[in-house]
Amino acid sequence: KKPTPTPAVTDDVVVMGKCEACLKPWDMYRGKRRCPTCGVPSLICRECFLADKEGRKKLGREVRCDLCVEQGITSKHELRQRDQQEIEEYEQKMKQKGLLQ
Repeated sequence: KKPTPTPAVTDDVVVMGKCEACLKPWDMYRGKRRCPTCGVPSLICRECFLADKEGRKKLGREVRCDLCVEQGITSKHELRQRDQQEIEEYEQKMKQKGLLQ
C-alpha cells in the first residue's frame, strides 16, 4: 500500500493536493477540467491550465485523478466494468448471508 502523501507547506500555508499535470503542490480547482475516466473535477495549476488554454501544452487523457491513477483505470469503459464487478461480488456475498434472494 502506498504511503499517504504529506501536505506541502509553503509560507505557513498547507497545500493538500498536487497538480495532476505537473505534480507541483496545488489545491484549487480551476476551470471545468475533469478526470477523463471518472469525471471528478481535476486539480490543475494555473500554469498548466493556461498552457492548455493557449495551446502550448495539451492536457490529454493521460492526466487523470489520483484515484484513477492509483487503481490503474484508463477509460470510462474500464471504470464501468470494475463498478459492475464490485456490485456483483457484493450481491453474491449478501446472497450467501441470506440477505438477498
